[in-house]
Amino acid sequence: MKIARLCPHSHLLNPEAVDGNNGDAMEKMIARLNISHYKMKLVTEQDEAKRQILRRLLAEEEAKLAALDDPSKKERREI
Repeated sequence: MKIARLCPHSHLLNPEAVDGNNGDAMEKMIARLNISHYKMKLVTEQDEAKRQILRRLLAEEEAKLAALDDPSKKERREI
């Protein structure tokens, strides 16, 4: 696949995850990319204050992705 060579995050792009709602699919993809980015930053970041921020951002994105994957949580998120 050509995109795999161009995009280092191509493993996060899951065509099967695309449902009828392109907005949700886009939000899921962005959340996955953010999660991957924050995890990579945590590996190299040495400043503890920045690491705390990265851990908080990571937890928020993981919660967002979980809410998008679980329709009952999504309804609560929209309220």
